[in-house]
Amino acid sequence: GMGGMVSDVDTYGNFHLTGFDYGTARDWARYGLLHLNKGIWEGEQIVSKAFVEASGQPAPVWSKGEYKDVQEHKYYYGATHWLNGRGAFPTLPKDAYFPLGFSENYAFIVPSQDLVIVLLRLTNEKYDEAETNEVVKLLTTGLGISVGK
Repeated sequence: GMGGMVSDVDTYGNFHLTGFDYGTARDWARYGLLHLNKGIWEGEQIVSKAFVEASGQPAPVWSKGEYKDVQEHKYYYGATHWLNGRGAFPTLPKDAYFPLGFSENYAFIVPSQDLVIVLLRLTNEKYDEAETNEVVKLLTTGLGISVGK
């Protein structure tokens, strides 16, 4: 269902999903919905449930403290996604997780609210996390959803 998505591959033809994935807001929303639905799309399991669950949990290197800068980092990392477990985005619940792309593009996946929020922008401006929090707050308030603090 992600007809506008283009993902780059490595020299062996494998998708690496490390930031060279280009899609429309609808494509990223479908990506988020795939995760909310535990890897099922149109009744078919296309991504393993175990992988989707791992996406929203800290990777072992983070949860065991093996990453040397883990205490200073503002996010945890799961399977190909950043996690909001440390509350870097106070306008979102701590179960939120997200791919984070170039120019601070997000597809927030919020299982506890059955919610996906896609924020796409292209800017050379310095990234402002407070701005992202404000946009998320405006969206959730407008939808009548109470999340975060």
